[in-house]
Amino acid sequence: MNFISQFSLLKLSLRKKIQKTLNHIAARGAIILINQLSLLLALPLVASRVDLITFGKIAIGLIIIQISWLIGHWGVQNFSIENWHKLKKRSEKNQIIFLSIAVGLMNGIIFLCLIYLLILHGWVDISKIFFMSLIPSVLIGAINPIWFFQLNKIPQKIIPPTFGARMLFLLIIFIFVKDNSDAHLFFLAQGIGLLIVCTYGFFLIIKKYKYRLTYFSMNQLIHFYIKNIPYLINSISNNKINTLWGSGLSIVGGAEAMALYNLGDEIYRFGSSMSNIAAQAVRIHFLKNTISKIRAINTLFIFFYFLFALLICLTIDSLLEISFSNDYSSASSIIKIMVFAWAINATVKLFNYPVLGKLYGISWLNRKTYFVVLLHVLFFIFWVIFFDSTQSMVIMFTLVNLIQLILYAFYFINFNPENPYKEKNILKNKNYWG
Repeated sequence: MNFISQFSLLKLSLRKKIQKTLNHIAARGAIILINQLSLLLALPLVASRVDLITFGKIAIGLIIIQISWLIGHWGVQNFSIENWHKLKKRSEKNQIIFLSIAVGLMNGIIFLCLIYLLILHGWVDISKIFFMSLIPSVLIGAINPIWFFQLNKIPQKIIPPTFGARMLFLLIIFIFVKDNSDAHLFFLAQGIGLLIVCTYGFFLIIKKYKYRLTYFSMNQLIHFYIKNIPYLINSISNNKINTLWGSGLSIVGGAEAMALYNLGDEIYRFGSSMSNIAAQAVRIHFLKNTISKIRAINTLFIFFYFLFALLICLTIDSLLEISFSNDYSSASSIIKIMVFAWAINATVKLFNYPVLGKLYGISWLNRKTYFVVLLHVLFFIFWVIFFDSTQSMVIMFTLVNLIQLILYAFYFINFNPENPYKEKNILKNKNYWG
């Protein structure tokens, strides 16, 4: 009887843990849902008012913004999830917050300079007015503190300003974007919305949660850069690799190819954001639990991912016919392939930090992602040499995702418990602030 009661208690504890995780995902997911649905509503509207080439240039601009945020955040979200709870002093947490801002601004400015040079040399096919319109989204998005609210399990605090900002985004597009000459306003509207959310986020961090600006030296900033590189590579490999493929396509394929790819990429990006939240929530809430408990909730998510992919494939033809002109009909097969690529990638994320990070340690796992990124680069080069269609590119992309899933599953199945791992010091030294 004692064993049965303990088993029942264990099940109850697991149910509560799963419920907390799902509540966390629901709150953070609401923000992603608001952002992505507003974008999915805006894209058909803009596509109906501009030509295919201009829509492709908007797609290129969206890829640029996504890459800028990836570089601007510099792996801070994953770094903070793994290390925040180990910081005992509030001054240390202050430093992480404001180092992330400094890194975001510096990376954003460097990235904008690089993009401008690429535009001047004709490698990126967007106009200078498009480039100027991207600047607010790049810089504000690079310092967006959404990771702080995700990490501290309070993402619901950002839902009201996010909703208001995205409604304003849609309103600006509906009123002011009339034809090709107004297309750049799409990005200005996005920048205005980001400014609202980012300002409110920092207001809460400083006023409500009492974090303060902490000064730091150049050496500390350099150390933070270096410490976050493995987390950045992991984020590229598991969360944003589709953006790198899209950036390559924007250079070798041009605006028309990007217009078609963008529809599949937006669905992939939406799903990737949601599955990223799920993996992070599992890691946050199950950090000290056994693998058997993690396996239970991971199985639930994997079932949902592939069910969602199947539903999209069954309905996408009708949705395209309703929402877009015949110019976009060939995007159907691209979207279907991309949605299964997402389901595979979403499963990889559940193996990533929540499982392999727990079994082997974070440093071991981060090193493995260098190989995965290299694999993506090699497959992309192979596609450029031997193929030329967007559909063949997304097939290659899906294949690399599948290889990564098989590799991670192999590591999980063949885990050797004699792999001790001890985390290094998070910060450069214990007397970090003097």
